[in-house]
Amino acid sequence: MWRKQATVTYKAPSPIFIIARFRTGSTLLWSFFDILKEKFVAFYEPLHEELRAYIYQKQQHPSLKHNIHTQNPFYIYKKLPSSILRLHSSDFAYKKLYLSSTDSYPSLKRWIKELIKWAYKQQRIPVLQFNRADFRVAWLKRNFPDAYIIYLFRNPRNQYVSFLKASGLKLPEGIKSSPLSWLSDKFIPYREYGQHLFYVRQWRILLSYQFPFFITRNFLSSYEISYILWKLSLLLNSKKANVVLHYEQDFTPPYDVLSELLKRKIISSKDPQKLKNIIRPIHTNKWQELADSEWFLKQEKRCDRLFKQLGLVPFYGYIPLKLIKLLYFVTWYFQGGLKGDKRYIKFFEKYYARSAHIYIQHLKTLFQQT
Repeated sequence: MWRKQATVTYKAPSPIFIIARFRTGSTLLWSFFDILKEKFVAFYEPLHEELRAYIYQKQQHPSLKHNIHTQNPFYIYKKLPSSILRLHSSDFAYKKLYLSSTDSYPSLKRWIKELIKWAYKQQRIPVLQFNRADFRVAWLKRNFPDAYIIYLFRNPRNQYVSFLKASGLKLPEGIKSSPLSWLSDKFIPYREYGQHLFYVRQWRILLSYQFPFFITRNFLSSYEISYILWKLSLLLNSKKANVVLHYEQDFTPPYDVLSELLKRKIISSKDPQKLKNIIRPIHTNKWQELADSEWFLKQEKRCDRLFKQLGLVPFYGYIPLKLIKLLYFVTWYFQGGLKGDKRYIKFFEKYYARSAHIYIQHLKTLFQQT
């Protein structure tokens, strides 16, 4: 069940972090808080690599093309003093894309901290909408323990079709009869990937140190890469977030997203009607434009088998990734891309006994909580 069973009530004025992947409806969720300006300061994508360039952009931002809330979403940064704005770095979008709770990133911490402080000076609650923080959620929880985290995800098939369309790729006629050959990495030239599929390929490389199978396994299609990123994100964040929202289910009538926000005391009883007005109809089965269920299912099952073999299901998000690699060292060695990597072999030999003990303690704690 993706919905958290226990209702964790929001306690004002704690900062709110929205964590989501690209093309998941996060701009719409950000719009909810931006409209309620008397209560919130909503920062749009504070880790965007071109944030400072977008601040003074007069044209409508591409992500708002189909959104009724059409102003430049980066407008709030114009109000920041230069002493804060200069703390932003384009490195935040790519450097240390994966952060565990024990990792350090002082410049990123200071940037987020200053945004929160500035919002409080305006006597409003800070809301930060991240599209580049889902693999940094453990670090965020450690460094900002008071933050209330909302995680938003979307059907992976619809998300992938949205990637294709946002990247400007036109689906050839007859693609539904043989989509696999056209969508194979070797059949889509790099220059034609466009921005959003570029992110998929780029994240595959940037996360390959933590997940070596991204570059060692011969993935047949870009959908498999997209699906694995989606599943890794969901497994991790569904365990760390205070509330988990499903785009297709919660943003369609009866709009459970509003009742969830209301139930958790994030918004007031007067707000839902105002927010309903900006929700556009959602196509819940966009993926059918691309291929039939069998095409998607075949690839998803192949990825799901890999997750089970590597212990990512059921342990990822509950215990540190390093411990999972130690527990399933043999399969990580042969299937996960560690074969020939001497760093992992030495790590395994040196720390296995101590880490196994830590792992047992983690399991005991986990079972005591459940």
